[in-house]
Amino acid sequence: MSHSKGLRLLLIFIAIFGLLIFQMLSRSVGAQSKGEWQVKLQIPLTAAATALTYMPDGSQVAIGDNTGQLSTWDTGTGKLLNALNTRGKGIEAILFTSKGDKLIAISQDNKARIWTIPDWQLVRTLDGITATADVSPDDKWLACQDPDHRIWLWNLSTLKRDRQIGNTGTDGALSITFTPNGKNLALAYDYTPYLIDLQSKAATKLPVTAKSDVKVKQMDKNTYAVNLGAMDDDHAFSHSVRASRKGSLVAIGRGIFGKPDFVDVYDWQATKSIARLKPNDNGIIACFSSDNALLAIQGSGQVTVWEIATGRQVSKIKASGVAPSSLIAKGSSLFQFSPLARELAVVDGNNLLIYQER
Repeated sequence: MSHSKGLRLLLIFIAIFGLLIFQMLSRSVGAQSKGEWQVKLQIPLTAAATALTYMPDGSQVAIGDNTGQLSTWDTGTGKLLNALNTRGKGIEAILFTSKGDKLIAISQDNKARIWTIPDWQLVRTLDGITATADVSPDDKWLACQDPDHRIWLWNLSTLKRDRQIGNTGTDGALSITFTPNGKNLALAYDYTPYLIDLQSKAATKLPVTAKSDVKVKQMDKNTYAVNLGAMDDDHAFSHSVRASRKGSLVAIGRGIFGKPDFVDVYDWQATKSIARLKPNDNGIIACFSSDNALLAIQGSGQVTVWEIATGRQVSKIKASGVAPSSLIAKGSSLFQFSPLARELAVVDGNNLLIYQER
């Protein structure tokens, strides 16, 4: 009897301990998802969308298209609020300042056009800026990559280039995001994820990739044998890093030589892995929900929504405007969570769809 009673007490203790751990993890990455997403608004678009983003207060979605047109839409009513010709080529990225008083549209001609809101006056056109860009949380800086894959900080007060940050290697960075404290940039170059300190310019590797097992042996004068080693998920290359807008999470899109792509969620302050999310249709571009509970991942013609605390896929949303990872333009995205609510905007063909969790 004493052994049986002791075993029961041990099992109860283990169950309670496990529940506490799960609750702690749930609090760190947000509340659980209901998993029921329905279309709140369907908005017809007149041209193929190439960029999408929410205004910081969640009240509007801005859409850029392949003709250089920019439009903003009310997320409550679906009403067109503004439409203007940016006088540029197709728009590849749209950025709002955190106050929502300026909008930056980056186009295929490597120009960033800055507009004031709500009067929509063109303030300045900056040259040598690609779609791989982000605005700092305090609105002081525009971090961007130039056509030669160098990363620069532009001062948004003087609208002048301030200093070069890091070195993006031969193929450049697929994405750049500021950490919420505004002190670091999160990005991947040369297939390695980094945090770059804005003051010291020091690049710190995020420790998510196992040491490569690649070995090269010269067989004769003109022949080399290459052994790629284990080639498992832990050795996969990092292609994209997106920081959450609060907290200390980053989503690292990874893949390796024809194997399925996946996304790792990592806490860079606690230096620990949180989740590994593996859509069945690949995907390396991701974005966090406002409460850090969910991650949306771009797939081939769809967006999957994942609950980070459990690693469970909770929804699949058709989005034919979203290209496979191998085709997506640097810096671009056609899906995004609202900054303030459980709401997701995606482009499906010639429609802007705004989904809401029920």
